[in-house]
Amino acid sequence: MPRKGDTKAKPIVGDDDGTLFLTTLGEAFAANRMTQLVRNYVAAADTDKTGSCHLLRHTMATLMLEGGADKSPRSRYLAM
Repeated sequence: MPRKGDTKAKPIVGDDDGTLFLTTLGEAFAANRMTQLVRNYVAAADTDKTGSCHLLRHTMATLMLEGGADKSPRSRYLAM
């Protein structure tokens, strides 16, 4: 029985269908759900930016470049 505050992940039971993000009900996100969430968070940040997951992708690439990351890993991430 889990203890209070135990956040250890539970193992997947059965076949793994490759789903990466799950709802609080344990179901796969709808295809555009992550984009909706990111847009909401960007809007709540009250900046002059609008955006979605694509904005995060470019932000990651910029931060990697500024941090001195090699070109090869950066290219691989952006190719995903």
